[in-house]
Formats: sequence, C-alpha cells, structure tokens
Amino acid sequence: MPASEGTVRVSSKYQVVIPPEIREDAAIRPGDRFRVLVAPDGLRLVRIVPLAALRGRVRRDDDVPVREERDRS
Repeated sequence: MPASEGTVRVSSKYQVVIPPEIREDAAIRPGDRFRVLVAPDGLRLVRIVPLAALRGRVRRDDDVPVREERDRS
C-alpha cells in the first residue's frame, strides 16, 4: 500500500498534475526531472538525480591509486 495516492487526469496536452500531498511526501520540486517507465501494471516515475547531488556519497580509498603510473603516458 503506497504511503500517498491520488487520482490524476491526462490533459489534452498529455500532461498530468501530481497532487500536492504526493508532491510534499515525495519532496518533488519545480524543475525536478523523472524518467517515465512502462511497467506491466502501469507507469512508473523514477527521479533523475543530478551527478552533482551525488558528490561525496561514495567513499574513496586514498590508498588505492586512481591510475597506475605506467598508464599515464
């Protein structure tokens, strides 16, 4: 059971408006981008996370060289 749900209608321009309570629950802001996937049971929206937002989330082991010295020439 989803935490929030609502009903939307497709406009003549094939647009939908996400209800306010769902936008708030999912922290959707103007300008956010999503991929639309066709699933067996309907459509799925998957948020596209900009690479800049991922900066600092992956731990780097500084003891391991990024490239071998011989690969640099």
